[in-house]
Amino acid sequence: MHYDYTVVYYEVNGDTRKRSYFADLKSANEFYAECKRKLKSQANALAGQSAREILEYRSAETIANNMGLSMPELFDKIVQAYKVLKKNNYNGCFFSLLDDYRVWRSENDPNITLDSAVKSYLEMVLASKKRDSTKTSNVNFWNRFRREFSPNGDTPLVALNAKRLESWLIDLKSIKHTNMAKVDKISLPTKHNYLVMLITFFNYCVKMGYISRNPAKFIILPALKRPAPKAYTPDDIIAALKLFEPGSVHRLYICIAAFAGIRPAEIGRLKWLDIDLEERVIRLSSLATKMSSRRTVHVQDNLYEWLHEWREYFGTDKLIVPEVDRVQWLFLKKFKQSGHKVIHDGLRHSFGSYLQALTDDCDLVTEQMGHTLPVFKSHYMDLVSKEDAQRYFAITPQTVKI
Repeated sequence: MHYDYTVVYYEVNGDTRKRSYFADLKSANEFYAECKRKLKSQANALAGQSAREILEYRSAETIANNMGLSMPELFDKIVQAYKVLKKNNYNGCFFSLLDDYRVWRSENDPNITLDSAVKSYLEMVLASKKRDSTKTSNVNFWNRFRREFSPNGDTPLVALNAKRLESWLIDLKSIKHTNMAKVDKISLPTKHNYLVMLITFFNYCVKMGYISRNPAKFIILPALKRPAPKAYTPDDIIAALKLFEPGSVHRLYICIAAFAGIRPAEIGRLKWLDIDLEERVIRLSSLATKMSSRRTVHVQDNLYEWLHEWREYFGTDKLIVPEVDRVQWLFLKKFKQSGHKVIHDGLRHSFGSYLQALTDDCDLVTEQMGHTLPVFKSHYMDLVSKEDAQRYFAITPQTVKI
Protein backbone atom coordinates (compact mmCIF):
# COMPACT_ATOMS: atom_id res chain seq x y z
CA MET A 1 0.00 0.00 0.00
CA HIS A 2 1.20 3.51 -0.82
CA TYR A 3 1.19 6.10 1.99
CA ASP A 4 0.83 9.75 1.03
CA TYR A 5 0.44 11.32 4.49
CA THR A 6 2.73 11.36 7.54
CA VAL A 7 1.89 12.54 11.07
CA VAL A 8 4.86 13.37 13.30
CA TYR A 9 4.03 13.43 17.01
CA TYR A 10 5.37 12.89 20.53
CA GLU A 11 4.08 10.14 22.78
CA VAL A 12 1.88 11.41 25.57
CA ASN A 13 3.99 9.69 28.22
CA GLY A 14 7.43 10.11 26.76
CA ASP A 15 9.91 12.31 24.89
CA THR A 16 10.27 10.06 21.84
CA ARG A 17 9.24 11.58 18.52
CA LYS A 18 7.34 9.14 16.28
CA ARG A 19 5.85 8.97 12.78
CA SER A 20 2.66 7.31 11.57
CA TYR A 21 1.80 6.88 7.89
CA PHE A 22 -1.64 7.04 6.24
CA ALA A 23 -3.00 6.41 2.76
CA ASP A 24 -5.72 9.09 2.94
CA LEU A 25 -6.02 12.55 4.44
CA LYS A 26 -9.10 11.76 6.53
CA SER A 27 -7.36 9.03 8.50
CA ALA A 28 -4.31 11.23 9.03
CA ASN A 29 -6.47 14.11 10.33
CA GLU A 30 -8.40 11.81 12.67
CA PHE A 31 -5.16 10.42 14.11
CA TYR A 32 -3.74 13.92 14.51
CA ALA A 33 -6.92 15.07 16.30
CA GLU A 34 -6.70 12.11 18.67
CA CYS A 35 -3.06 12.96 19.52
CA LYS A 36 -4.07 16.54 20.28
CA ARG A 37 -6.94 15.32 22.47
CA LYS A 38 -4.62 13.14 24.53
CA LEU A 39 -2.10 15.94 24.99
CA LYS A 40 -4.85 18.37 26.01
CA SER A 41 -6.26 15.82 28.45
CA GLN A 42 -2.84 15.40 30.06
CA ALA A 43 -2.30 19.17 30.24
CA ASN A 44 -5.68 19.62 31.96
CA ALA A 45 -4.80 16.88 34.43
CA LEU A 46 -1.61 18.71 35.41
CA ALA A 47 -3.06 22.23 35.40
CA GLY A 48 -3.39 23.74 38.85
CA GLN A 49 -1.27 21.10 40.54
CA SER A 50 1.59 21.98 42.83
CA ALA A 51 5.22 21.42 41.85
CA ARG A 52 5.32 18.42 44.20
CA GLU A 53 2.22 16.82 42.62
CA ILE A 54 3.60 17.33 39.13
CA LEU A 55 6.91 15.78 40.18
CA GLU A 56 5.16 12.72 41.61
CA TYR A 57 3.08 12.37 38.45
CA ARG A 58 6.18 12.56 36.26
CA SER A 59 7.95 10.02 38.46
CA ALA A 60 5.01 7.64 38.15
CA GLU A 61 5.15 8.17 34.37
CA THR A 62 8.83 7.23 34.34
CA ILE A 63 8.19 4.02 36.28
CA ALA A 64 5.30 3.17 33.96
CA ASN A 65 7.43 3.80 30.86
CA ASN A 66 10.13 1.50 32.23
CA MET A 67 7.49 -1.22 32.28
CA GLY A 68 6.39 -0.43 28.72
CA LEU A 69 3.05 1.03 29.82
CA SER A 70 1.22 4.27 29.20
CA MET A 71 -0.39 6.02 32.16
CA PRO A 72 -3.95 4.84 31.22
CA GLU A 73 -2.61 1.29 30.81
CA LEU A 74 -0.91 1.60 34.20
CA PHE A 75 -4.16 2.66 35.89
CA ASP A 76 -6.03 -0.18 34.19
CA LYS A 77 -3.45 -2.65 35.47
CA ILE A 78 -3.77 -1.30 39.01
CA VAL A 79 -7.56 -1.72 38.90
CA GLN A 80 -7.25 -5.22 37.46
CA ALA A 81 -4.61 -6.17 40.01
CA TYR A 82 -6.77 -4.91 42.85
CA LYS A 83 -9.64 -7.12 41.69
CA VAL A 84 -7.37 -10.15 41.45
CA LEU A 85 -5.89 -9.35 44.85
CA LYS A 86 -9.25 -9.98 46.45
CA LYS A 87 -9.27 -13.57 45.24
CA ASN A 88 -5.70 -14.75 45.65
CA ASN A 89 -2.15 -13.66 46.37
CA TYR A 90 -1.19 -11.79 43.24
CA ASN A 91 2.59 -11.46 42.77
CA GLY A 92 2.99 -9.88 39.33
CA CYS A 93 4.44 -6.69 37.95
CA PHE A 94 1.89 -4.58 39.86
CA PHE A 95 3.75 -5.28 43.08
CA SER A 96 7.09 -4.59 41.40
CA LEU A 97 5.69 -1.24 40.33
CA LEU A 98 4.52 -0.39 43.83
CA ASP A 99 7.83 -1.55 45.28
CA ASP A 100 9.80 0.66 42.86
CA TYR A 101 7.66 3.62 43.82
CA ARG A 102 8.00 2.82 47.52
CA VAL A 103 11.81 2.76 47.23
CA TRP A 104 11.79 6.02 45.29
CA ARG A 105 9.62 7.69 47.93
CA SER A 106 11.74 6.36 50.82
CA GLU A 107 14.95 7.76 49.30
CA ASN A 108 13.57 10.99 47.86
CA ASP A 109 10.89 12.60 49.99
CA PRO A 110 8.90 15.16 47.92
CA ASN A 111 7.81 16.77 51.18
CA ILE A 112 11.35 18.16 51.55
CA THR A 113 11.31 21.42 49.62
CA LEU A 114 14.31 23.39 48.43
CA ASP A 115 13.30 26.21 50.78
CA SER A 116 13.31 24.00 53.88
CA ALA A 117 16.64 22.37 52.94
CA VAL A 118 18.32 25.76 52.32
CA LYS A 119 16.96 27.10 55.60
CA SER A 120 18.36 24.11 57.50
CA TYR A 121 21.73 24.39 55.74
CA LEU A 122 22.09 28.13 56.40
CA GLU A 123 21.30 27.60 60.09
CA MET A 124 24.22 25.15 60.19
CA VAL A 125 26.52 27.58 58.35
CA LEU A 126 25.62 30.56 60.56
CA ALA A 127 26.24 28.48 63.70
CA SER A 128 29.67 27.36 62.45
CA LYS A 129 33.02 29.06 63.04
CA LYS A 130 33.34 30.22 59.45
CA ARG A 131 34.39 33.81 58.81
CA ASP A 132 31.65 36.45 58.76
CA SER A 133 32.40 37.20 55.11
CA THR A 134 31.97 33.49 54.25
CA LYS A 135 28.66 33.37 56.10
CA THR A 136 27.43 36.50 54.31
CA SER A 137 28.40 35.16 50.87
CA ASN A 138 26.59 31.89 51.65
CA VAL A 139 23.43 33.69 52.69
CA ASN A 140 23.46 35.87 49.56
CA PHE A 141 24.15 32.95 47.21
CA TRP A 142 21.55 30.60 48.65
CA ASN A 143 18.86 33.27 48.88
CA ARG A 144 19.36 33.98 45.18
CA PHE A 145 19.42 30.27 44.38
CA ARG A 146 16.18 29.77 46.28
CA ARG A 147 14.48 32.70 44.51
CA GLU A 148 15.41 31.42 41.06
CA PHE A 149 14.63 27.73 41.57
CA SER A 150 11.68 28.02 43.96
CA PRO A 151 9.89 31.35 43.46
CA ASN A 152 6.74 30.00 45.14
CA GLY A 153 8.57 28.13 47.87
CA ASP A 154 7.14 24.71 47.00
CA THR A 155 9.77 23.17 44.67
CA PRO A 156 10.73 19.68 45.93
CA LEU A 157 14.45 19.26 46.52
CA VAL A 158 14.46 16.08 44.42
CA ALA A 159 13.30 18.11 41.39
CA LEU A 160 16.82 19.57 41.02
CA ASN A 161 18.84 17.34 38.71
CA ALA A 162 22.38 17.72 37.38
CA LYS A 163 21.30 18.91 33.92
CA ARG A 164 19.14 21.68 35.33
CA LEU A 165 21.79 22.81 37.80
CA GLU A 166 24.53 22.74 35.17
CA SER A 167 22.53 24.86 32.71
CA TRP A 168 21.81 27.41 35.43
CA LEU A 169 25.44 27.60 36.53
CA ILE A 170 26.82 27.96 33.00
CA ASP A 171 24.35 30.75 32.11
CA LEU A 172 24.64 32.53 35.45
CA LYS A 173 25.05 36.30 35.39
CA SER A 174 26.09 38.68 38.16
CA ILE A 175 23.64 41.35 39.29
CA LYS A 176 25.16 44.44 40.89
CA HIS A 177 22.57 46.32 42.89
CA THR A 178 23.13 49.96 42.02
CA ASN A 179 20.57 52.60 41.03
CA MET A 180 20.11 50.58 37.86
CA ALA A 181 20.65 46.85 37.87
CA LYS A 182 23.69 45.98 35.77
CA VAL A 183 24.15 42.46 34.51
CA ASP A 184 27.72 41.23 34.12
CA LYS A 185 29.20 37.88 33.21
CA ILE A 186 30.51 35.75 36.04
CA SER A 187 34.08 34.55 35.64
CA LEU A 188 34.86 30.85 35.25
CA PRO A 189 36.83 30.67 38.55
CA THR A 190 33.79 32.10 40.36
CA LYS A 191 31.54 29.51 38.74
CA HIS A 192 33.90 26.78 39.93
CA ASN A 193 33.67 28.25 43.43
CA TYR A 194 29.88 28.18 43.17
CA LEU A 195 30.06 24.55 42.06
CA VAL A 196 31.95 23.74 45.26
CA MET A 197 29.16 25.47 47.21
CA LEU A 198 26.54 23.40 45.39
CA ILE A 199 28.40 20.14 46.05
CA THR A 200 28.80 21.03 49.73
CA PHE A 201 25.09 21.87 50.07
CA PHE A 202 23.86 18.68 48.42
CA ASN A 203 26.36 16.60 50.42
CA TYR A 204 24.70 18.07 53.50
CA CYS A 205 21.27 17.13 52.11
CA VAL A 206 22.40 13.53 51.50
CA LYS A 207 23.81 13.34 55.01
CA MET A 208 20.52 14.62 56.46
CA GLY A 209 18.54 12.05 54.45
CA TYR A 210 16.73 14.61 52.30
CA ILE A 211 17.88 13.01 49.04
CA SER A 212 19.60 9.78 48.05
CA ARG A 213 22.47 11.19 45.95
CA ASN A 214 24.25 14.45 45.15
CA PRO A 215 23.24 15.82 41.71
CA ALA A 216 25.93 18.54 41.79
CA LYS A 217 28.68 15.90 41.56
CA PHE A 218 27.62 15.25 37.96
CA ILE A 219 27.94 18.89 36.85
CA ILE A 220 30.68 19.49 34.27
CA LEU A 221 32.10 22.99 33.80
CA PRO A 222 34.78 24.06 31.30
CA ALA A 223 38.25 23.21 32.60
CA LEU A 224 39.78 25.89 34.78
CA LYS A 225 43.42 26.70 34.17
CA ARG A 226 44.72 27.75 37.56
CA PRO A 227 47.55 30.30 37.66
CA ALA A 228 50.94 29.15 38.86
CA PRO A 229 51.42 29.73 42.60
CA LYS A 230 53.33 32.87 43.52
CA ALA A 231 54.94 34.44 46.56
CA TYR A 232 55.73 38.00 47.61
CA THR A 233 59.36 39.11 47.50
CA PRO A 234 61.12 40.23 50.69
CA ASP A 235 60.90 43.81 49.35
CA ASP A 236 57.12 43.42 48.97
CA ILE A 237 56.80 42.42 52.63
CA ILE A 238 58.96 45.33 53.76
CA ALA A 239 56.81 47.71 51.70
CA ALA A 240 53.63 46.26 53.21
CA LEU A 241 54.92 46.72 56.77
CA LYS A 242 55.88 50.33 56.03
CA LEU A 243 52.28 51.13 55.13
CA PHE A 244 51.22 51.00 58.80
CA GLU A 245 52.41 52.55 62.05
CA PRO A 246 54.41 50.51 64.61
CA GLY A 247 52.11 48.84 67.11
CA SER A 248 49.08 48.94 64.79
CA VAL A 249 46.78 45.96 64.43
CA HIS A 250 47.34 45.99 60.65
CA ARG A 251 51.10 45.59 61.06
CA LEU A 252 50.48 42.80 63.58
CA TYR A 253 48.23 41.00 61.08
CA ILE A 254 50.93 41.18 58.39
CA CYS A 255 53.61 39.86 60.75
CA ILE A 256 51.60 36.82 61.91
CA ALA A 257 50.37 35.97 58.41
CA ALA A 258 53.75 36.46 56.71
CA PHE A 259 56.09 35.01 59.35
CA ALA A 260 53.86 32.29 60.87
CA GLY A 261 51.73 31.38 57.83
CA ILE A 262 48.49 31.34 59.82
CA ARG A 263 45.27 31.68 57.85
CA PRO A 264 43.34 34.99 58.15
CA ALA A 265 40.30 33.28 59.71
CA GLU A 266 42.55 31.52 62.22
CA ILE A 267 44.25 34.82 63.10
CA GLY A 268 40.80 36.25 63.76
CA ARG A 269 40.18 33.56 66.42
CA LEU A 270 43.60 33.77 68.11
CA LYS A 271 43.92 35.28 71.58
CA TRP A 272 47.04 36.71 73.24
CA LEU A 273 47.18 33.84 75.69
CA ASP A 274 47.63 31.48 72.72
CA ILE A 275 51.13 32.92 72.14
CA ASP A 276 53.88 31.54 74.38
CA LEU A 277 57.09 33.54 73.88
CA GLU A 278 58.99 31.48 76.43
CA GLU A 279 58.33 28.29 74.44
CA ARG A 280 58.36 30.31 71.21
CA VAL A 281 55.12 28.74 69.92
CA ILE A 282 51.63 29.79 68.88
CA ARG A 283 49.05 27.23 69.93
CA LEU A 284 45.96 27.01 67.74
CA SER A 285 43.10 25.13 69.39
CA SER A 286 40.65 22.97 67.44
CA LEU A 287 38.18 25.87 67.68
CA ALA A 288 40.62 28.18 65.91
CA THR A 289 41.88 26.02 63.04
CA LYS A 290 40.21 25.50 59.68
CA MET A 291 40.41 21.70 59.91
CA SER A 292 39.19 21.57 63.57
CA SER A 293 42.41 19.94 64.74
CA ARG A 294 44.98 21.45 67.10
CA ARG A 295 48.17 22.84 65.61
CA THR A 296 51.33 24.33 67.10
CA VAL A 297 53.27 26.86 65.05
CA HIS A 298 56.90 27.65 65.83
CA VAL A 299 57.69 31.35 66.29
CA GLN A 300 60.52 32.25 63.91
CA ASP A 301 63.34 34.45 65.23
CA ASN A 302 62.25 37.53 63.29
CA LEU A 303 58.58 37.11 64.36
CA TYR A 304 59.79 36.86 67.97
CA GLU A 305 61.32 40.33 67.61
CA TRP A 306 58.20 41.74 65.94
CA LEU A 307 55.86 40.48 68.64
CA HIS A 308 57.63 42.53 71.32
CA GLU A 309 55.89 45.62 69.91
CA TRP A 310 52.71 44.26 71.54
CA ARG A 311 54.21 42.70 74.70
CA GLU A 312 51.79 44.61 76.99
CA TYR A 313 48.89 42.48 75.70
CA PHE A 314 50.43 39.04 76.28
CA GLY A 315 48.56 36.71 78.61
CA THR A 316 45.22 38.44 78.16
CA ASP A 317 42.03 36.82 76.92
CA LYS A 318 41.56 39.43 74.19
CA LEU A 319 41.53 38.67 70.46
CA ILE A 320 44.83 39.45 68.79
CA VAL A 321 43.23 40.89 65.64
CA PRO A 322 39.57 41.86 66.17
CA GLU A 323 37.53 42.32 62.97
CA VAL A 324 40.15 40.47 60.95
CA ASP A 325 38.12 40.73 57.72
CA ARG A 326 38.22 44.51 57.83
CA VAL A 327 41.90 44.55 58.79
CA GLN A 328 42.76 42.27 55.86
CA TRP A 329 40.62 44.33 53.47
CA LEU A 330 42.35 47.60 54.42
CA PHE A 331 45.81 46.01 54.10
CA LEU A 332 45.05 44.68 50.60
CA LYS A 333 43.51 47.99 49.56
CA LYS A 334 46.48 50.10 50.66
CA PHE A 335 48.97 47.57 49.32
CA LYS A 336 47.34 47.68 45.89
CA GLN A 337 47.09 51.49 45.96
CA SER A 338 50.83 51.65 46.66
CA GLY A 339 51.49 50.03 43.28
CA HIS A 340 52.00 46.41 44.33
CA LYS A 341 50.25 43.40 42.85
CA VAL A 342 48.05 41.51 45.27
CA ILE A 343 48.52 37.71 45.40
CA HIS A 344 45.65 35.56 46.61
CA ASP A 345 46.63 34.20 50.05
CA GLY A 346 50.01 35.76 49.31
CA LEU A 347 51.27 36.20 52.88
CA ARG A 348 50.59 32.58 53.82
CA HIS A 349 51.95 31.24 50.52
CA SER A 350 55.08 33.34 50.97
CA PHE A 351 55.72 31.93 54.44
CA GLY A 352 55.36 28.35 53.23
CA SER A 353 57.53 28.89 50.16
CA TYR A 354 60.37 30.62 52.00
CA LEU A 355 60.31 28.19 54.94
CA GLN A 356 60.56 25.26 52.54
CA ALA A 357 63.46 26.89 50.68
CA LEU A 358 65.22 27.62 53.97
CA THR A 359 64.75 24.22 55.65
CA ASP A 360 64.19 21.81 52.73
CA ASP A 361 61.93 19.89 55.10
CA CYS A 362 58.50 19.08 53.63
CA ASP A 363 57.25 17.40 56.79
CA LEU A 364 58.13 20.37 58.98
CA VAL A 365 56.51 22.92 56.69
CA THR A 366 53.40 20.78 56.16
CA GLU A 367 52.99 20.47 59.93
CA GLN A 368 53.46 24.21 60.46
CA MET A 369 50.98 25.09 57.71
CA GLY A 370 48.32 22.54 58.61
CA HIS A 371 48.31 21.18 55.04
CA THR A 372 48.36 17.76 53.46
CA LEU A 373 51.53 16.89 51.55
CA PRO A 374 49.92 16.94 48.03
CA VAL A 375 48.48 20.42 48.64
CA PHE A 376 51.79 21.61 50.02
CA LYS A 377 53.72 20.39 46.98
CA SER A 378 51.31 22.08 44.56
CA HIS A 379 51.62 25.44 46.34
CA TYR A 380 55.08 25.86 47.80
CA MET A 381 57.72 23.71 46.12
CA ASP A 382 60.60 25.39 44.23
CA LEU A 383 59.04 28.87 44.11
CA VAL A 384 61.90 30.84 45.70
CA SER A 385 65.63 30.58 46.32
CA LYS A 386 67.37 29.87 49.60
CA GLU A 387 69.11 33.27 49.42
CA ASP A 388 65.75 35.05 49.22
CA ALA A 389 64.47 32.89 52.06
CA GLN A 390 67.33 34.06 54.25
CA ARG A 391 66.47 37.69 53.39
CA TYR A 392 62.80 37.04 54.08
CA PHE A 393 63.30 35.72 57.61
CA ALA A 394 65.82 38.49 58.32
CA ILE A 395 63.07 41.15 58.11
CA THR A 396 62.88 42.65 61.62
CA PRO A 397 61.71 45.95 63.16
CA GLN A 398 65.30 47.20 62.83
CA THR A 399 65.32 46.62 59.05
CA VAL A 400 61.92 48.28 58.46
CA LYS A 401 61.92 52.03 58.99
CA ILE A 402 58.95 54.18 58.05
